Amino acid sequence: MGFSGTLLLLGLDSGAGGLVRLEDLCWVLNPTQLCEVITGVSWPVFELQRDLDPRRVEFWQRQHQLASYFVGQLQLHSAMCSGRSSSCIAWLQRSYSYTMLSSVCYNPYLPQQVRAAAADFVRVLYLDRYPQLHKCGKPSLPEQLWVYQLGQDNAGVDAEAIPLVRPVTLHDAHALPAFRAPRTHEYHGDCDPFNDFPTHFKFFILRNLRNRYIQGFGSGSIVHNGRDENKPTSSICAITADLLGFGFQSSYSKFQELAEKTQFFA
Repeated sequence: MGFSGTLLLLGLDSGAGGLVRLEDLCWVLNPTQLCEVITGVSWPVFELQRDLDPRRVEFWQRQHQLASYFVGQLQLHSAMCSGRSSSCIAWLQRSYSYTMLSSVCYNPYLPQQVRAAAADFVRVLYLDRYPQLHKCGKPSLPEQLWVYQLGQDNAGVDAEAIPLVRPVTLHDAHALPAFRAPRTHEYHGDCDPFNDFPTHFKFFILRNLRNRYIQGFGSGSIVHNGRDENKPTSSICAITADLLGFGFQSSYSKFQELAEKTQFFA
């Protein structure tokens, strides 16, 4: 699913028995910016032609209502999954894949409120759920520390699950706490490859989305009077907070990427 060609299986008849692109459905929510790139006609010309035909006005109103309903549907599903509601998550992930929702977030030909709703939904449906745990499952320092030395007598020990005391620097690969699912984890070998993914590269797509958005792929800024522009920015900042909290932004180089300057305009 490309950034400019995201297809969402809505079951909406396109007139030829096919499916409708999400861009073609939702552009009416932000016509001044998206009309020409989607329809090939500038917004002033399209608006004039529309207003001269009552049938086109009626069609516009219905399309706008359906697009608004779709955004509301994503928002409702996000609310249902918030708080790690496992039953809702298990049911809704059947219809909304991780790559589908991520592609909606990337798509620059969609209105900002659509991208924001998709970002909020993918966060609670796939990121803020088990087996991801805050602070990598370590809320505090242990009262006792057991130091193990692996040798020939420990051939069957899972080295990934044992903390080894050794000199480290910030540039070392495992210097900072990071998400890891060792071979002893209950999801190891799970039939769903998403559950079985064992390392902190699991959410590379969302981490890349955040970096690209702030560096200019999206608006890259918070504007005081741009409420619609701020919606996806706020949602992506929430994703970033979870990536940090669950150990997916967990290396010196990733922190450098995260610290890119963000411009603010009054």
